[in-house]
Amino acid sequence: MYNAWFQILAQRGFTKPKIFTTKAIEFADRTFSLDEIEHGILRKYRWKMSLGYLPQVRPGKTIKKLAVTQIDFRIHFALNCGAKSCPPIRSYEYSNIDQQLELATSSFLSTETEIDENQKSVRVTKLMQWFRADFGGKSGIKTIVGRYLKKDINDFTIRYQKYDWSARLAFYADEAKAKD
Repeated sequence: MYNAWFQILAQRGFTKPKIFTTKAIEFADRTFSLDEIEHGILRKYRWKMSLGYLPQVRPGKTIKKLAVTQIDFRIHFALNCGAKSCPPIRSYEYSNIDQQLELATSSFLSTETEIDENQKSVRVTKLMQWFRADFGGKSGIKTIVGRYLKKDINDFTIRYQKYDWSARLAFYADEAKAKD
């Protein structure tokens, strides 16, 4: 839903930052913004400027009621904000969500992570810096990257890629490849 609404709002002429803050998405008898969906519901009302460490001060009853019970770091590899550095857009089904999030995470990390054996450094997506607590801090990032890339990187230095905010709308995952 988030990905579809980002595309719809972009087509309607919304741009940053209003595209994230404008309440235009109706469900559960209420109108939400993309920020409320991402940081309120999908990230359990985390304050978006706190690297994921602090909750929002007053998220509201509806957000609290709809919020996930536990933050799942894989959500960051499923949401697309129309930037070139975002993961590709795909649709997700509740019945297969775990498998689909695993695939999205594995695919994104394998294409967007650079490992330099000589320098003993790993360059990961900037998302992991912005939402560091969602990933379990730097040690959690190393564990996650190591698990998905099947490599021991515990003694490596973590560095973050530059985030390319250039517009890249309609960047869809290849569903045929995703099912393989």
